[in-house]
Amino acid sequence: MNGDARLGRRRERVSVACDGAVEMARENGPLDTAGSPAWHGSLVSRRTFLGVAGTTALGAVLAACTGSSGGPTMGGSGGARIPGDVPGPQPVSGGTYGGRIVVGWDDEPIAFGDPPRAWNLLDYDVVTTLVFFGGLLAYEGQLGGAIPNLAASLPDISQDGLTLTFQLRPDITFHNGRRIEAEDFKWSWERAIKPGLRGSWGKGYFSSIVGWDALRSGKADTLEGVEVIDPRTLVIHLSKPDFEILNLMALNLSAPIPREEVERLGNEGFADMPVGYGPFRIESHDKTGQTAVFTRFDGYTWKGLPYVDEVEFRWGLDSGLIVRQLQGGDIDVAGNGIPTSQVSSVLAAPATRPLAVEVPVLIPEWVEMNPKVTPFDDVRVRQALNYAVDRDAICKITHSAPFGSPLPKDLPNFPHTFEPYTFDAARARSLLAEAGVEGGFSAQLTFVPSDAAVAQILQQQLRVFGVELSLNQVSSNASYELAVKGDFQMMKTLIYLLQPTAADLFENVYATGGYANDVRYSNPEVDALVSEARSLYNEATRNRLYAKVEQIVGEDAVGIFLSSARYFGGRSERLQNFHNRGDMGSFYDRMWLQA
Repeated sequence: MNGDARLGRRRERVSVACDGAVEMARENGPLDTAGSPAWHGSLVSRRTFLGVAGTTALGAVLAACTGSSGGPTMGGSGGARIPGDVPGPQPVSGGTYGGRIVVGWDDEPIAFGDPPRAWNLLDYDVVTTLVFFGGLLAYEGQLGGAIPNLAASLPDISQDGLTLTFQLRPDITFHNGRRIEAEDFKWSWERAIKPGLRGSWGKGYFSSIVGWDALRSGKADTLEGVEVIDPRTLVIHLSKPDFEILNLMALNLSAPIPREEVERLGNEGFADMPVGYGPFRIESHDKTGQTAVFTRFDGYTWKGLPYVDEVEFRWGLDSGLIVRQLQGGDIDVAGNGIPTSQVSSVLAAPATRPLAVEVPVLIPEWVEMNPKVTPFDDVRVRQALNYAVDRDAICKITHSAPFGSPLPKDLPNFPHTFEPYTFDAARARSLLAEAGVEGGFSAQLTFVPSDAAVAQILQQQLRVFGVELSLNQVSSNASYELAVKGDFQMMKTLIYLLQPTAADLFENVYATGGYANDVRYSNPEVDALVSEARSLYNEATRNRLYAKVEQIVGEDAVGIFLSSARYFGGRSERLQNFHNRGDMGSFYDRMWLQA
């Protein structure tokens, strides 16, 4: 799984906010989905959802975890020792200071540095781990959930689960030197939700906050459910219990933005030269030269970080060139990772194998089958194709993990009960015969260039069963257009789960009206289970409901479930302590350069 495959289509599949994405597409063209769904998706963490929501009784006062404000000390190995419980992958200590990290991208910026609008991979690095870093909360370790960041501790949650109270740390400042206060969060969230901010795709993530719908629709000017008690105390009132709200507080969507800088620069000017509070502040942004330079921010939340003085982004690079530049030392990080087409050769060669770093991700891959197109309106045909596919052969090419189920194989703490599809030629033929298409049929498979090899293998495998696939390779942008219109027969796709739960997939792909529900699948039982699960703060109870959804969606064979993707980051041999999380990007604050 590589950078370009990682994007899915241009929809990017990194984000999910159902109503927010639907509204963004309506405002910016060309989505024609009618109506707003009764539930709302959410982008968020990954992996073990915060231990708080999974294991803590509602109404408990959650454990405090305050970051230290002290400076770094030297570790036993001679590197710096960083104090405090720093969020993100570990270790953070042991580095040496100085130098510049150069990052190569084949992506180009979309919204660059505006948190509620940034959604492609380059933008996402800027607003998650570079100019900005988390929000009130951020994510722990490589697989963990939310821990305090700009907040002094996890929130107090009322007994009924409807009120969350956050206390801010007193020592956090924006890059312009002003202290971050509770009002900054309220204003920033209102800016993201109100109609008029073009490209604000994450509005739906705030949907459980009281007054969200009135603000989104323009009937109100403020977000009623967010209360500023004093500069350090922020209270959030929910219309219903929502376990995903804590994840939202760790995402760039909820990042505080300095109002005075937006008013000074305008929305587009701010996006080009964002003012945040992360480990680096922007120094220059050259659109013509396709470069941006970020310099070390000495007032960063986590004292002693970052190690390097500068990070330089270069974009518009050919993916093949990026690997060669990694090997030659011209760049230090492949922003999009190692391309799928080059993973095998990179891993096989002793000279390039050290460049690849496997990053745990939760990315199911599948082929959508449009049930409004004959013969995919027959569940037996859809099931038959699931049995007709040899996933092992496909995954030898893609380096993914074969798994014939809707959810990723290694979803943390999840009790899979659905029996995954595996290759079974006899059963495939029997189901095709029952459906009256034993003689086969023709269909068109749409895919983006990074999936060309997968498309060709599927064509060969299904031909054995009389299914003739014509291959329709399109650009990511064209794929997006077709997807939102439902104008396709079969389409290869994938989606990031930015929560370490099944919520992202089921709310956004399989619930009625979901932002990524390209095939317009609708099952009232799925909708009811998904809605109930979102209100549950206990992870085990919630997962039992999600397991039922997995069973229903699996039996309905909504797609040809192929695999769980693998992602290989790329970094030069001189770069030390490379870390990346699929839901956050690369952690430049804790990387250092070999002397």
